[in-house]
Formats: sequence, C-alpha cells, structure tokens
Amino acid sequence: MVSNQNLSPYKSDAGNSHYGQLNVTTATVIGASGMVGINLLQSFSSTGFAVTAVSRQNSGSRHARVRSLARHVVGDISNPDFVLEMMRDQPDVIISLAAARYYPPPDEPAEQIDVTVSGTVNLLRAIRDHSPETRLLFAGSGSVYGSSHGSLESDPLVANSLFAAAKSTAVHSLRAYREQFGVRATELRLFTPYGPWEHSRRLIPSVIISAMRGIAPALRSGLPTRDFVYVADVANAFVLASNPDLNLPACLNICSGTSLSVAEAAQKILAVLDSPLQVNVGEVANRENEIDQMGGSNHLALNELGWSPNTTFEQGVTGTKTWLEENPEWWN
Repeated sequence: MVSNQNLSPYKSDAGNSHYGQLNVTTATVIGASGMVGINLLQSFSSTGFAVTAVSRQNSGSRHARVRSLARHVVGDISNPDFVLEMMRDQPDVIISLAAARYYPPPDEPAEQIDVTVSGTVNLLRAIRDHSPETRLLFAGSGSVYGSSHGSLESDPLVANSLFAAAKSTAVHSLRAYREQFGVRATELRLFTPYGPWEHSRRLIPSVIISAMRGIAPALRSGLPTRDFVYVADVANAFVLASNPDLNLPACLNICSGTSLSVAEAAQKILAVLDSPLQVNVGEVANRENEIDQMGGSNHLALNELGWSPNTTFEQGVTGTKTWLEENPEWWN
C-alpha cells in the first residue's frame, strides 16, 4: 500500500507532475521493474512517447534502471486511491504488466488476486469514470489456456494454477468493461518471454549460466513444451499496440507460433554456446500443476497489429548470453 503522503499530490521521484508537452503520446507502464517492463521502457526510449513508469518499490538495480529510462512513480494499483491519483494525468495508454510472480509462487496466495484482479478492476473503473479515451493494454498469460498447443484467442480459458485463475478473472473483467462501458481495453496474451532482466533461476538464463560455469544444466522431465518469445519482440508488440489510433480486438496472442520442449530448448542453448556439456534430465523434481504443452498462434497479432517476432530462438539466446556477460552482478 502507498502512504497518503505519496498520493497527494501525485509525484514522480523527479518531482514532476505533468510533462507539459503538446501533441505527445503519453504512456504509463505499471509493473515497470520486471523483465518485460524494463525492456519496454528501453523500446519506448527510442520513440516520441512520454513515459511514466510505476512500480511498488524504489530500490535495487532494477529500479535504478527504471529511473534512468522514465519518470518514476512508486505505487500499488491494488490501492484504488493511488489509481485515481495516477489517472489525473489522463495518459493516452496505460500498460499493466503488474502481477504476482508465477514461480516460485508468492508466500501469500491472496497477492495474486490483489494485484492481478483488484488492480485491473481499479484501472478499468478509473478509466471509465475519469479518462475514457485512455487505452488499457493488459499483459495476459498463455497459461490461461491450460495444456494446449496452437491456442487461438477464441479458445476457452482453463486455469490450473492460482496465477492462471487470477489472469483469467482479470481478463473476464476487462472484456466486461470493454463490452458494457466501451473501455478501450486489450489483452496482449504473452506466452514465455525470455531475455535480458529475466530471473536467473528461470530456464534459459539458468542453462546459459550453467554452461558459462562449465556445469551441466539440470532439468525436470524435459518433456513440457513452451512457446518462447524474445522479450524485445514482446516489448515491440506493446509499442505497436500503444498507437491510440488503432482499433484493436479484445485479445492478441503474443507468441512465436513454435513450441520447443524444455529439453530441446536446453540442447539448443548449449549448441548456440558451442558447449560440450550434456543436459541432465530428471535431476530436478517436477513441480505441481506443471503445464505439459504451451503453444499459440500469432496470426491475429499479425493481421490486426502487424506484429510477428523478429528474433529467432538462437538469436535470443545469444542476446541473453551477451547481457548476462555484461551484467555479472545479476547472477554471480
């Protein structure tokens, strides 16, 4: 929660309350200190957008990077008072990346509901009542399809985890506000982003780091499939969708359209790194509620947004390795 002294007047840590610029598209990025958020801020930095970054904390290397890229505000969208203060700027677009982490799950399960569901409803209500021209872009998750391959935006939603259930509930709220009140809300349904600023314990950075240390990477079964999409391509999708003149559908899959098994991904990483190491499959215990298959179709994103990924898996691995080498404090 945010204290009242941080809410009124609404301030960034630079002390600015408005940009004061004419004919500039303004964007607010919520959850800006995550992997997608930081890469999105970097993408926005080369555009004409005036960007405000929102995160719940203001310390550490992630937040230092956020502050270097955008006007930074500390706040929590699960607090409706903060959302109302934030809406005073009436941004052209709000991008909500805020979510409790998927794995390991938060210690308190209610955090999923507070951030993903209550936070999203707070945004929808505030847009409806105070800034109806604002577009809301919500970062969804391919996990809402359950175990599925080639998923389409019209497929039913299946929740096998609290994370997916919270995302699904937020999506239903988004669609209701869109249909009933005309809120300009669109979900970009992300599959498995990877790249710079990803947590070092997740699959792709952990395999790269193991190889850099000369240690054979250890996996679970290796059989689950994932649709990996490089985070710079994800960021580009949000930048394209931020064009206020576009008419967008309720949901767009943001995915590569190709799935790899976890074992195949690890083997490809070792091949890109020219490593002689072998993948040790089955050395890590399987986790509960594992999704066996995850893969989507990006045809609608191509047709409606003109988006498709520009980065091959091999190129993404190389980019991730370079970033890890340049930022050893992130994992060493």
